[in-house]
Parts: sequence; C-alpha cells; structure tokens
Amino acid sequence: MSGPASDLRRFLRVIQRYGILVGITAAVSLLAGAATAVLRPPMLTSTALVALQEPASVQQSANNNTTGGGTDTFTATQEVVAGSYPVLVDALPHVRPAMSFDQLRHNVQVGSPSPDIISVNAKGKNAAEAEATANAVANSYISYVSSSRSAVGRIQAQLLESASSATGPAPIERTIVYVLLGGLAGALTGVIAAVVSRRLGP
Repeated sequence: MSGPASDLRRFLRVIQRYGILVGITAAVSLLAGAATAVLRPPMLTSTALVALQEPASVQQSANNNTTGGGTDTFTATQEVVAGSYPVLVDALPHVRPAMSFDQLRHNVQVGSPSPDIISVNAKGKNAAEAEATANAVANSYISYVSSSRSAVGRIQAQLLESASSATGPAPIERTIVYVLLGGLAGALTGVIAAVVSRRLGP
C-alpha cells in the first residue's frame, strides 16, 4: 500500500508546486469558454405548419400505404417536396438574413407531426430570422405544389400555422455550461502540463 500512497503524495506535491500554472490555465480556459458563449449565441428554431388535402385518387389507398412512424405515403412525399431544390430556391429571396442555397438547406428541416400536415422547422440567430425563414419556405412550398410546375401534380395546401415564435437553449444556462467546461478543461490541461514538466525536469 505504500507504493500508491507514495505516488499520491508525489502527485499532490507536483500540483502544489505548479499551482500557479494550473490556476492560470484554468482561468484562461474559463474566460475562453465565456467568450465562446457570447460570440457564438445558440441558434433558435421556429416552425410553420402546412395543412394538406390529398387528391381523391390517393385518399382510398392512404390507410393501407404507410411509412415508418405512421406517416402516410402522401404526406411523406410532400415532406420531400417541401425540402426540394425548386421550393428552397424560390424561398431564398424571402429568407432572413440572405444566405446561399446550401446554407438554407442546412438550416431547414421538414417533418410531419401528423398525417396531412407537414412542419417546416428553420434555424436562425434570432427569433425574427428563424420565423422569416420558416414562413418563406412554407409559403414557397404552397406556391409550388399549387402550380403547374409541381412535379407531383397540383396539391391543395394552406398555411395552418405561421411561424410566430422561436425556441432554443437559454443563453444564461449555455454560458454557465461553457464556462464550467472551459474551467474544467483548463484545470485538467494545467495538471497534465505540471506532471509532464515535473517528469522532464531535473
């Protein structure tokens, strides 16, 4: 038992000797964590809902054709259409802030909370941006499937609920997490550096 106890005492002496190094490293990392939380605020998400009406030709078989999760084939197809190239391209002039097609595709996710309803979820740096983007894509989808350009035929769709609010992690909680993780990482780095310096030293 003397071996482990002796090693522990030596380790504690090293930490005590290099306490300033450990403290400085922890403090710098703590400040870096706080700066990261401030300079990179969390993205917020807003959702617009679109109600669909199935064409008569598919209503009869809708109950027998389902995909994973209980979403019917018709609705699942419309999810794909809502996130497709022509819909997103038409939405680009109306999203906020202005962004590239790839950025818009990255910031938008289309889902289905229930049959015959699709949800357009958009991310933004603030609530206004997230809401504007979600509504732009939802309106673009409605316009597209209602036109002769639609690759899946004309579909009756209407805005069930516009994006009017946004959700995301609380800034204060996120800052606390970043600060704590930064301080912990810094302290651990300082301890490792102290041990390595001790072993390489005389």
